[in-house]
Amino acid sequence: LTQLPNSTMQILDTLADGRQLIRLQTPLAALILPGQKIVDAEQCFPVLRHDANAQTIDLVVSAVNAPAVQTLALTGVPIHFSLETSQRFICHNDGIFIALHFLFNQASALRSRVSVIAQFDGALPFRPCPSRFYSANLPAQVIAAIPLLEDWGVFNRIVHRDAPGCYDGSVDDLRALFPASDAEVILD
Repeated sequence: LTQLPNSTMQILDTLADGRQLIRLQTPLAALILPGQKIVDAEQCFPVLRHDANAQTIDLVVSAVNAPAVQTLALTGVPIHFSLETSQRFICHNDGIFIALHFLFNQASALRSRVSVIAQFDGALPFRPCPSRFYSANLPAQVIAAIPLLEDWGVFNRIVHRDAPGCYDGSVDDLRALFPASDAEVILD
């Protein structure tokens, strides 16, 4: 855990569901990578992107839960991606934004080596679509997918208790039904 001295916060945008895109300016930005988290006294905020030259990092947070700048710390492990392996992202709630941003910046050839399981506890930040990708291991009714990932050719499914077409069991149960992968990254 590393303290982030002299950090300042700026709200860049408010998303349709009320989440906010926040930019923190800190001299430690070069050391902070997607996959890591900024922590305040009560909660974690996943790092969306960093800009070492501008000394900034971007976070997506709930509008009512913005971090208290004076008490920030860094934790977690950065995303590492190898061209030789397949990778599975397990995303919890706002962790999906990190996966989307990371995949947006990758070549399309890399995207075909990725699968995503996205779990949401509350309202979905998008309208799910029926997946175009079939797996004989998944129950027939589990078809809900993230539209942008579908457009990119990324195999994905959603875990949510109340949304139609979503898997209503645990992430671990769905993981066992998913196509095999060489590595996993947990994005909270």
